[in-house]
Amino acid sequence: MPVRYLFLLLGVGLWWACGPKKESRPEGEASASAGVQRLYVHAADGLVLRKTPAKDGEKIAVVPRDTVPVTVLAPAAPNQRYVAEKAGDFELSGGWVKVCTASGQEGYLFEGYLLPFPPLKDWPGGDMMDVEVAYSYVSKPTKREKLEEPELMEGYRQYYQDGAFCDTKIYHGGSTFIFSIPASSLTLQQALVLFRPLWFRESSEPLRQEPEREGVFVSGDGGYSFMSVALKGDRVVVEMGSAD
Repeated sequence: MPVRYLFLLLGVGLWWACGPKKESRPEGEASASAGVQRLYVHAADGLVLRKTPAKDGEKIAVVPRDTVPVTVLAPAAPNQRYVAEKAGDFELSGGWVKVCTASGQEGYLFEGYLLPFPPLKDWPGGDMMDVEVAYSYVSKPTKREKLEEPELMEGYRQYYQDGAFCDTKIYHGGSTFIFSIPASSLTLQQALVLFRPLWFRESSEPLRQEPEREGVFVSGDGGYSFMSVALKGDRVVVEMGSAD
């Protein structure tokens, strides 16, 4: 079946399962659910769908990190802010969004790990590395330039339509990817949520701040890989590195 028809069927299914219903909703939700929005789970282990907007709300299901979106029925209330992770003065936080899943289940998800574009599940191959492909869901890739540095086995800069770019540097002992992203495209928190599960895949240490580094830092694989995310002026800088 052509891909465009699969998307059409998915859209019809979401409308049927999550479209307007005749039962009444609490005050304030009716108008919010009129503007349907689709969001994607980016938490490595998925997100718990809860019956009420709270960390200890009754568990309904686990929504996996997937390319199938959830439909927003109501945005988070300002007084429902929750801090999921903290490192120094940085907090990964958000509210509780009322959603409907593709299977028709309704409940609340923590919005801190939700983004308006899908996660990269499998690297499709080709000239771009997986982290570069992941950002292509945010902005379209454009030109590429070779980096001329004597210690590099291979190096290039990939540009994107929104003004972001990624420097890929491959050495004899490892590799580094450095993204420079306009803060108007991604916040520091969104960049962390986008890249961390892709870079570490299975596990990582808690977030931390270090005196010699700006922003937040996390490492994994027994210290052989790392990631830092920092706000520098009007740009978010993400550095990911690994040793062989």
